[in-house]
Amino acid sequence: MSESNASPVEQPGGKRFRAIASKRYGGALDVPAFRWLWLLSLFSSAGDAIATIAMPLLVYDLTGSAGLLGAMFVLQQIPRVLLSPAAGVVADRIDRRQILVWSAIIRAILAALIPLMSDIWQIAVLAILISTATALSRPAELATLPAILEGSAFLQGLSLIQVTNNVMRIIGPAAGAAIISVSSPSIAFILQSLCLAASAAAAWRLVLPKLDRSPAWTGWKTGLQSGWGDLAEGVRVVWRTPIVRGIIAAESLWCLVSAAFVVTAVVLTEDTLDLGNRSDAIFGALTATFAGGAVLGALMARTIEQRTGRGMMLAVGYCGPLFLIPMIFTPPLPVIFAIWFVFGIADSLAVVALQSYLAEAVPDKLRGRVYATWITSVTIASIIAFSLAGWITPILGAPATFFVVGVVTGTGGPFLLWITGALAAVRGKSAP
Repeated sequence: MSESNASPVEQPGGKRFRAIASKRYGGALDVPAFRWLWLLSLFSSAGDAIATIAMPLLVYDLTGSAGLLGAMFVLQQIPRVLLSPAAGVVADRIDRRQILVWSAIIRAILAALIPLMSDIWQIAVLAILISTATALSRPAELATLPAILEGSAFLQGLSLIQVTNNVMRIIGPAAGAAIISVSSPSIAFILQSLCLAASAAAAWRLVLPKLDRSPAWTGWKTGLQSGWGDLAEGVRVVWRTPIVRGIIAAESLWCLVSAAFVVTAVVLTEDTLDLGNRSDAIFGALTATFAGGAVLGALMARTIEQRTGRGMMLAVGYCGPLFLIPMIFTPPLPVIFAIWFVFGIADSLAVVALQSYLAEAVPDKLRGRVYATWITSVTIASIIAFSLAGWITPILGAPATFFVVGVVTGTGGPFLLWITGALAAVRGKSAP
């Protein structure tokens, strides 16, 4: 038995589907378009998860430098800053399916080339190109889900994708660490390439609603002429919508945590904890443990929203970094694993809540640009965060760095939601 939460959506060629939210978990898979989007996300997340463990270990093994490790991730963010605004405009004007297909194909080819490289600069070039292809497709991917599902169906589909992505973040690092421990990072990148090829195949089968295009886009010349206006319109929507601007501000600060979980965590496992030959495996296990908590958080999200409200779920999620404060004492390894797991739960609750608010606050014809503005802002913050992590971690040490990051983000995130008016807007939406 299922219940409808949206009117039928017109498809190219006269086909129609209905956004359906089944009472059973995963009922959103009853929508054919969502099934292919889910598979696309599954294989893409698997490839990214493998690279998450393989790339930092490869770079650190080659250079032995936390600063260069941070610099590598800064370089990967630059294409997202430069290209995301234009990618957002394209995602609102051009067939999103084609964007997703070709991005996955290009990334698959580039990942397959990494094992053939021997110098760090060559790996850096390929990493930048992979990031470029990702930057061009990310706004289109984010804008696709709200175009397929609405209402409680959207929340259910988002939760399922979050669970799937985080399961891949468990399996991927574990598989990557196992492969690297018995062979080399090269095999892990080949596996990443195969996952991205499967993602391209899923994107090829994806059928999306007809995009509402502006009459101004009748060709490339007029499209380029109206591009700046499109960009400005997306920025105006972000600035004038308290929920959107608050979430973007808080997510930008949250990048400090993301940087610490890569740069500082590698230093923690490779040097601080003195784990010897187990360091690579422990780093992968910590990444998987965080993802395990995120899986549980995504599974709990729908129930928590029904009982406490989405606003409370968002606030609790953004307080999650406070769990990093005990890292100042360099606790035993089991305690560190527990911290990573609980923080993963909080992170997932924040992601589900913010994505739901963004989807509801922005109309479909503007989502690509709004998501692109979000990505650009967060990416700029990420560049700063990775630079800071690479600089501060050797000075303060990994435990103290985690402590500082936990205090700053755990208190700063809720403050930014308040000062931007996002919390007031959330309370207004939650009021009867």
